[in-house]
Formats: sequence, structure tokens, C-alpha cells
Amino acid sequence: MENYVREPVSLLVKGDATALIANAMDDEWRFRVRFADRKRLADVYESCRDADLSADVRTINELETPRSGSQRLTPRQYQTLRSAAERGYYDVPREATTEDLADELGISHQTVSERLRRGHRNLVERILASPTRDGAENVRGR
Repeated sequence: MENYVREPVSLLVKGDATALIANAMDDEWRFRVRFADRKRLADVYESCRDADLSADVRTINELETPRSGSQRLTPRQYQTLRSAAERGYYDVPREATTEDLADELGISHQTVSERLRRGHRNLVERILASPTRDGAENVRGR
């Protein structure tokens, strides 16, 4: 079994890939992988073929390049912000606290607070860096 996984993983490492998901089932590995560019993907694909490894590329998605240094939400930030919105954290008056969210997510209230702040920062930076089609800033009346 060790050799069964060593070669594909070695090829991914050589291609400077980031494995996001790896599953083994019925003598088959399935990877969800991130490459810096399409050339590296093509190089790893060719290396798999040269090594007589069956490789099937199902989908290729381009990552959106953030504007003006803004960041996309991480999955954990998204999950925390979504839970906060669903539980009423943003309501006035507030229906949930960071402690409530921490209990629901199984993390500390400090971690909830940090994820919320970082997520808010990322969202604010993105909105401020993204003018609407007519050139006006993303501003809405009260």
C-alpha cells in the first residue's frame, strides 16, 4: 500500500501542488489539487502518464485574483460568518454571542472573534476595492 500512494504523491510534490482533498477507494486515489498554473498541472499529468499511472482530470477552475490586496474568505471564516448571521449575531438586539457561536462550532470564543474580525476585514477590503459598474462606490443609504 505504501508504494501505491508514494508515486502519485511524489509527482504532486514535484509539481509543487497543494493537495486539498485525498481519498482512496477501491485501489484508486482521488485528489483535489491546487497548482500555481496550468503548466504545472500539465507537467504532473504528463509525469503520471510517463509513469504508467492513470490520471483523469475532471475539472479545472481558475482562482479569481483578489483586487487591491483584498483576500477571499477562508472556509472557516465563511462558516463562522454564516453561523453568526444565521444565529442572529448581527441582529439588534443581538440574538447570539461569540460564546454561543463557539459552542455551536466547537471552538473557543477567542477563535470565533478572530475569524469574525478577519472575515469582516476581508469583506470590507473587497467591497471598498470593487466599484459598481457605473463607477459609484458600493454605498447604500440607511
